[in-house]
Amino acid sequence: MKESIEKALKGIEKVEMFLAKVCLSAMILVVALQVFFRYVINKPLTWPEELSSFLLIWLTFLVADILLKRKGHVQVDFFTNKMSEKGQEIVSIIVNLYILAFLVFLIISSIKIEFLQIHHPVGAAMKIPKAFYTMAATVSCASMFLSICYFQWESVEKLIKLSKKKD
Repeated sequence: MKESIEKALKGIEKVEMFLAKVCLSAMILVVALQVFFRYVINKPLTWPEELSSFLLIWLTFLVADILLKRKGHVQVDFFTNKMSEKGQEIVSIIVNLYILAFLVFLIISSIKIEFLQIHHPVGAAMKIPKAFYTMAATVSCASMFLSICYFQWESVEKLIKLSKKKD
C-alpha cells in the first residue's frame, strides 16, 4: 500500500512539474509578446499583465508543492542534528503535525474565500474570477497535505523501528 501511495505522489509531482513548465513557458511567451507589441508595434496589449500575474501565482504554488515533495524547502536543523535519531523523528512528527494543522486551516479558508470570490472578476481585460487565483492555494495545499501525511507515516514507521531496536 505504501508503494502505491508513493507512486501516486510521484504522479502528482509529475503533473505539477508539467503544469509549472507550462505556466513558466506561457509567462515568458506572454511577456515577450507584450514587449514586442509595446515597443516594436507601439500598440500595447491589455491582457498580458493579468495573464502573467495569474500564471505567476499558479507557478509559485505548484513549485512550492514540488519542493515540499522533494524536501527542498529551507529548514533550520542546527538543534535537531545534535539529537539522537529517535529525537529527530519525534521532532519531525511534531513539526509535521503542526504543518498538517496549518494546511487544513489554509484549505478550509481558501475554499471559503473561493465561494465568496467566484462571481468577482479580477481584471478588466480577461475577467478571470478571483476564485481561480485562490484555487492555486487550495489545490497546492491539498497536495501538500497528502505529502505531509506520507512523510508522517514514514517518520512514525522509522520511530517504531528505532524504538524496537533499543529494546
